[in-house]
Amino acid sequence: MPWTPLDDGMLTSTVLQKGPTVVAVWTLILASCDRYGVSKLQPSAVAGLMRISDDEAELAFEVLASPDSKSRNRAEEGRRIVKTEEGYWHVVSHSKYRRLASRAAAVERQQRYQDRRAREAMTEANQRGRS
Repeated sequence: MPWTPLDDGMLTSTVLQKGPTVVAVWTLILASCDRYGVSKLQPSAVAGLMRISDDEAELAFEVLASPDSKSRNRAEEGRRIVKTEEGYWHVVSHSKYRRLASRAAAVERQQRYQDRRAREAMTEANQRGRS
């Protein structure tokens, strides 16, 4: 199942300055991405899901697809999404955050493995000490 990582950087994102509708649409787009960062959601579907007007949904997509000079991400002039040839939406920073999340998950897995090995070694040492 595809997933899109969210990190605490979103809490200081300039997207939050765009208003609650844009934030909600952004979150839906992120949640609907495939592993390549492509969302097939369209404004009309988002309008239905969120119970907002088509115009509000269209405007939110326009905001997310517009350059943002204050964005930390310089790719695509700070745009969050760009339209694909197929008419879908590509999340510009998707691969970056997916890589970061994968690295963080690998570090966490390695730490759990090392902790488990340390516990096993202590258990073996304790058992030898009792013999």
